[in-house]
Amino acid sequence: MVWFAGALQPSDEHVAESSYGQYDLYPINFDTFGGALVCNFYLLALNHWPILMNGVEAAVGSASRLYFVTFWVVHVVVLLNVIVAFVVDAFGIQKDKRAAAASSASGNASASQTVEDWAGLLRASGVDFSSYRISRVLEHGDVQDDVYRAELRERFADTFTTAVPRPTSAAAATGGAEARKRPYC
Repeated sequence: MVWFAGALQPSDEHVAESSYGQYDLYPINFDTFGGALVCNFYLLALNHWPILMNGVEAAVGSASRLYFVTFWVVHVVVLLNVIVAFVVDAFGIQKDKRAAAASSASGNASASQTVEDWAGLLRASGVDFSSYRISRVLEHGDVQDDVYRAELRERFADTFTTAVPRPTSAAAATGGAEARKRPYC
């Protein structure tokens, strides 16, 4: 890439006559390290890399084609496809894991056996879970959560209330001194 630094100048008549100069791609050059990274990304992601190659070839010579063709084969054809293959394979593994979990859940083991297994593990751990609330989601809405919220409302009714003034018409009728309490939850 250092070999191409400063080569793509608009004052060079060979570069100006090439497709690189005709499309006015002078901002895409190898003059700085950042510009070289942009050029390599241009080669990797876009389909106009032969235009950049023609401009460099006009400025430096036909030996520069070796860099562009090698870069395209190694990075685009090989590495980019390997990365895509890893990503697709990771999705396939996750899909297989989900399918195995779904088949084991619908297989011979019932949900109550699974809950009992977890309960046995928790008892064997020796940790006191009496102060923790453990709930599970039911198929038709979580009734336990509704019961738990109602219990919280009753237990902490004084804590979770705030004074909210009545509307002005009622406040005018009562003198504005009264306020009602409304729970948050």
